[in-house]
Amino acid sequence: MKTTFLVCLLLFFFIPELGAQYFKPDNDSLRKKYGKQLYFGFGATQFLGDLGGGDGPGKTIGMGDMDMKATDFQVHVGFRYHFHPRFATSTNLYYGKYNASDHYTLHPRRSAREISIKSIIIELSQRFEFIFYSYYNAKKGVKKTKVNRFEAYAFTGIGLTYFNPRAGNSKYEGVFLKPLSTEGQAFKGGAEPYNLYTAVIPFGFGAQKSFTRKSSIRLEVSYMKTFTDYMDDVSTNYYSFKANNSAVSQEAIYCSNPSEDWEMFKHGDPRGGPGKDCYFYAGISFVKALGLNRKKYTPKIIEY
Repeated sequence: MKTTFLVCLLLFFFIPELGAQYFKPDNDSLRKKYGKQLYFGFGATQFLGDLGGGDGPGKTIGMGDMDMKATDFQVHVGFRYHFHPRFATSTNLYYGKYNASDHYTLHPRRSAREISIKSIIIELSQRFEFIFYSYYNAKKGVKKTKVNRFEAYAFTGIGLTYFNPRAGNSKYEGVFLKPLSTEGQAFKGGAEPYNLYTAVIPFGFGAQKSFTRKSSIRLEVSYMKTFTDYMDDVSTNYYSFKANNSAVSQEAIYCSNPSEDWEMFKHGDPRGGPGKDCYFYAGISFVKALGLNRKKYTPKIIEY
């Protein structure tokens, strides 16, 4: 997910050669012919929350706390409707995983906290796309006309995401964390209970290029803004079940504070930090245009 790598990849695969023949960007017949598309793909996920991060103090803004070691995977399917020469909308379903761990940082206090989590993620979103650059090239062959299509676009939208963090520590690995009330949820003086779903707002950009008349390939990068700080089960302060005479399991006691140095993390000390969680996708998709018939299609060409 390195920025330099992504930019180079886009330039290498998708920027068309200069001096070609172009279709008018507002060619309605072309848009209607290729406007409905199905796609599926796969890629990487990255999560930014309260755990792990860089070797310095935690950051509430930016990507400085991104852990490349925590990169996970996602698969997705979707439907796209190109309803206007410059605009499209798409419905997307993602399934993936993410993880975060204090073992990934060398910062003394954060590393000593020793909290690790992992979770699935299921997201349904509706996006609105602005196509800021489009390229259509037709080359007449002996038997047929080869149509070469390229689009670059930015998008935003709204969605709903389900998550369910589990312990990543070896002692109780895989245990679901919400029922354990690790920050004293549902106990006197503890944090408020949280939901296992959140609204999300995607922001991102992508590029799509055809390799046959009906098929295209797409690269995308997206940032997902969430409205929860509990995707990693960490948000507020430490809660001591023993100090509050709360009857809970050994799993809850350990997962609440797995550190070997209990004196460093006492009841009421910060366990998380300010700011909502967020995550990223980087992916490749294979796109199939719908509704195309077998008739030869020779669009009008205009010289620029």
